[in-house]
Amino acid sequence: HHHKEDLLPHAASTLFLPLSAPVERAAFQRFLGSLPTSVFRAKGFIRLAESPGQLHTFQQVRDQAELLLLPLENGADIITGLVFIGPHLDEKRIRELAEGLAPAHVI
Repeated sequence: HHHKEDLLPHAASTLFLPLSAPVERAAFQRFLGSLPTSVFRAKGFIRLAESPGQLHTFQQVRDQAELLLLPLENGADIITGLVFIGPHLDEKRIRELAEGLAPAHVI
């Protein structure tokens, strides 16, 4: 008999962290660069401190050197936050890193 985890040894888990305030672009890029290697994709919607009225979508793949950050129109109803995807995510570590990103604004 095979166990489910035997059939899916690299099954991904996800983690969502809401953000209630704009973040500085440089701090955000440092944060993404410091994520554990188990995060193989990060994506979501954020507001940057440099342009707080503008909503941006972002995505980053672990092997991709460049962060893709695009402005969105009509984003007033979108909840800002970060989604992390990867096997065996270290939720505690990711949350600790996020606290340094936007103190008192990460839920």
